[in-house]
Amino acid sequence: MGPLALTYTLATMATFGVCAFARSVAPDAERVARAAAWVALLTGVSRVISYFADLPWSMVHYPAEDLLMMTLAFGWWQVRGERWAMILALLFLSQLFLHALYWFDGASSLRGYITANNACFAAQLLTLTIAGGGHALGWVRDRLRLLRGRFGGGFWVHEAAR
Repeated sequence: MGPLALTYTLATMATFGVCAFARSVAPDAERVARAAAWVALLTGVSRVISYFADLPWSMVHYPAEDLLMMTLAFGWWQVRGERWAMILALLFLSQLFLHALYWFDGASSLRGYITANNACFAAQLLTLTIAGGGHALGWVRDRLRLLRGRFGGGFWVHEAAR
């Protein structure tokens, strides 16, 4: 596994971790955690497939994965109207256009295709991390408010100074 693949694998695991934490503390983060789980699963499958095939044939399954994820994200947006799901669906749609340009045009360069595909994937991870992180930060904010209320105004206020 090259350094870029390792970086994306670690970024995928971090995104999944943030979204799983958000799901554990905020039940309304279930859809974003589910989306992160799907992305992590499909990324893992892609990494396994890439060990058995050389470029560009190790990327033949990308359009099917992206179509599946686009459909799921669009469905999540239809159900709840969450912005992150629509952004995710549009990012997967843009990846489908990239695949079509590369696989059907034949004039596209492999390097350009991989670079654009990686940029879309990074944007997808960022979208999921921001969505899950928002839920997690909301939970942290609520806990800090509870602590502030419990200790009478702040952590750093000494009892004698009150």
